[in-house]
Amino acid sequence: MGFAATGENLEVRLRSITLYLSLVLLVTSMIDFFITRLVFRVGPDVLSRIADVFASYLAVLGRISLTIEQIVLFVVLAGAAILLLRSKRRLSRMLGIFFIILASCSIILYLPIAVEQAWTISTLLILVAMVTIIGLACLDFSRHHGFSGMPRLVLMLFLGGLVLSFIFPLYYRLYLLVGSVGPISLPYPLSAYLGGIFSVMVTAFMVFAYALLARSSKFTLNYRNFLKAALLPTLLIVPLLYAMMRSFFVTQILGMVVAMSTDLVLTHDLLQGLVVAWWFFLTGVLLLVIKGHYSSNKVLEQEAVGLMLIMSTTFLFNYPYYLMLGIVGLFLVSYPLIGPWTET
Repeated sequence: MGFAATGENLEVRLRSITLYLSLVLLVTSMIDFFITRLVFRVGPDVLSRIADVFASYLAVLGRISLTIEQIVLFVVLAGAAILLLRSKRRLSRMLGIFFIILASCSIILYLPIAVEQAWTISTLLILVAMVTIIGLACLDFSRHHGFSGMPRLVLMLFLGGLVLSFIFPLYYRLYLLVGSVGPISLPYPLSAYLGGIFSVMVTAFMVFAYALLARSSKFTLNYRNFLKAALLPTLLIVPLLYAMMRSFFVTQILGMVVAMSTDLVLTHDLLQGLVVAWWFFLTGVLLLVIKGHYSSNKVLEQEAVGLMLIMSTTFLFNYPYYLMLGIVGLFLVSYPLIGPWTET
C-alpha cells in the first residue's frame, strides 16, 4: 500500500510539473513567435525602424527565450512519455514509446552528423510523428465517449482537422526528403501543400464550434460570456480585415508577414480567409478558458493551452523543434493532466 500510494503521489506531482512547464513553454513560444518570426524574419525594413539598442535587447530576449523553450520542451516530452508509459491502456503505452523515439530523433538532429544519417533520422521522425498524431487524436476521441449527435460530429471534424493540419505539411516535407535522394517521388505534393492550408483554416472554425459545445458544469454560455470571449479577437481582427479591404498595400504587407512567419505564400482571398479564421480560433480558445475558469474545469483550460502551442508553431513542421512543440500541444489537448478523466 505504501509503495502504491507513493507511486500515485509521484504521478500527481509529475502531472502538475508537466502542466506548469507547459505554461512556461506557452510563454516562451509566444515570445519566440513575436520576436524571432515576426520581427527578425520580416527583414531589414522593419528592423531599420527600431532603435539599434532596442533591437539588440530584442535579439538577446529572443535568444534567451528560445534556449529556455528548447530545454523545457524536452523536459515536457520526457514527462509526457513517462505518464503515457505508466498508463493502463495499450494505446497510451505505445504513444509513450513513440514520444521517446521522437525526442531521441530530435536530439540527434541537433548533433553534427552526416547528411545520409540526417536524412534517415528525419524520415523516421516524420513517419513516427504521423503515427503519433493519429494516436493522440484517437486517445482524445476515446475520452469523449459520452458525446453523441452534433457534439460527436463536431468533435470528429475538430480532431480530423487537427490531424490533417499536421499530416499534410509532414507529407509535403516527406516528399521533399524522398525527392532529394533519387528519382522516386511521392505523388500529389501540391495537393498536400494546399490541403495543409485549408485544413488549418477549417480547424480554426472547428475549434470555435468545439468550444461552443464543450461540456462544463456550473456554467451557462450566455451573450455576456460570449462577448467576453469575442472582445479581444474582434479588436484585433476587425480593424485588420477592414484595412485589408481598403488598401491592397496592407494586404501585401500582411502577406509578406505571413510568408516570413509561416513559410506559406497565400493569395489575396486565402489571406482574407486566414484572417477570418484567426477570429474564430482565438474566440474558441478564449471560450475554453472562460468555460474552464468559471466551472473550475482545468481540462478545458489545458486544451486552450495546447491549441495555442499548436498555433505558435505556425505549422513549420520542416523544423523538428516546431514539430515537437506541436505534438506537445496535441498531447495537452488529448491527455488531461489535471481533471476528472482517468484512464481505465
